[in-house]
Amino acid sequence: MTTIAIVYYSAYGHITELSEAVAEGIGAVDGAVYRRLRIPEFSDPAIRVALQRQNQASSKLGKRFGLTKRVEDYEKVQQEQAMIPVATMDDLREADGIIWGFPTYLGTMPGQVKSFLDQAGQFCTTEKGLFSFMK
Repeated sequence: MTTIAIVYYSAYGHITELSEAVAEGIGAVDGAVYRRLRIPEFSDPAIRVALQRQNQASSKLGKRFGLTKRVEDYEKVQQEQAMIPVATMDDLREADGIIWGFPTYLGTMPGQVKSFLDQAGQFCTTEKGLFSFMK
């Protein structure tokens, strides 16, 4: 049995929907199973981009551009994703394959993804890392 980890980060639900489609495709393949796993939000609310906008949402400009709705959408999506397990380094180690999903933010990956991948760097520097089978 081949196990695929679908690891994703989604602030507003778009990437969540893509991960569901990927899971559906993997589910249609004989001999393949998947685990949908999410990269968590930062625990400190002060550095969550969507919540930083909350203060701006009540301004005249914020109302014009619908920032209030974006904060509400963000909070709703985060609650909906709460049932999806948080990805761990063990999940990466145990998977036969990994499919990544995340949006771009200012031309690069979101900070949450960067932080998670920085933690995963241990696989490249330890004997028990992802590539230990290549010895």
